[in-house]
Amino acid sequence: MNFEYSTIMASNLVVSEFLCFTLNKVGKSPAKNVKAVLLDFYNEDEMWSAKALLHGELSKLTSDELPRLVHRKGDKKSTAGCGRLVHSTRTC
Repeated sequence: MNFEYSTIMASNLVVSEFLCFTLNKVGKSPAKNVKAVLLDFYNEDEMWSAKALLHGELSKLTSDELPRLVHRKGDKKSTAGCGRLVHSTRTC
């Protein structure tokens, strides 16, 4: 067999347990189940950090204008933020 490989070097390594779990489960498990696990296991600060990290890295990769990063307020901010994050990882 003859394979051609292209090498892409990462300029930096980003470690996020939240994003790792999300990226590995989205598309394989129902979004509703993924959101439930994320909301039960992670706190708001971890979700916000992952969301900001994903937004920052995506903005480096694309010339398209990304939606602005919104820090939600109110009773359902975790649910709204988690839902948006799961949706964003589906489109990656």
